[in-house]
Amino acid sequence: MTFLINRTLLLVAISFLIAIPVTAQMPVHEEPYHQPVWQNEVFRLLEVFVPPGDTTAFHRHEHPICYIVLKGSKLFLQQPTQNGRTVTLPTGYAGTQGGSIDTPFIHRFANVGTQEVQIYALERLIPGTKPTADSANLVFQQRGFTLYKFSVQPKSTIDVPYGMLIVAGPPGNVFIKQQRRRKRLKRVWFPVNPQNGPAQLVSKKKSAVVYVIR
Repeated sequence: MTFLINRTLLLVAISFLIAIPVTAQMPVHEEPYHQPVWQNEVFRLLEVFVPPGDTTAFHRHEHPICYIVLKGSKLFLQQPTQNGRTVTLPTGYAGTQGGSIDTPFIHRFANVGTQEVQIYALERLIPGTKPTADSANLVFQQRGFTLYKFSVQPKSTIDVPYGMLIVAGPPGNVFIKQQRRRKRLKRVWFPVNPQNGPAQLVSKKKSAVVYVIR
């Protein structure tokens, strides 16, 4: 039964993608499934939640992005004039995607899996220099982004660099400390401003995985 449901979702999504012509290619931050939740002069953070069976509109990436997959699924990806392909996007995956105003990356995707896909994507709106990175927790440096990954054990404290924090796990378990003030994280993302001084993460009863994008 599960196999039949998955196959039906895949066939419906593929037929839907093929049937609809490429019309409006909206900027990614205007695509309904890509919700802007924070922005400054350098970055814009997008929250991407797509339920099973749903399909995004064609949209264009005019800026490079770095993304973290908090909940993965099986996706059918399609670019204009191409047939598309099916991929498995695993939970915990991190990557980057290029794009510019002159040569935008244009695509859409369908969630053909059985669970909602949840992604946080950080757009870099202006080019940045490649900073010196601490190799101990470095995941990669790509397309102007530096990504770190930290594991915070229960009842422990770690130092973290400034940047956009993405917490994989219940955010209420993690506190951030800056300038002797401690704040419980009530959402999975939090921008750490270097002007507020060094930052520390404190985990209470459960372990947590924290990504920092800069």
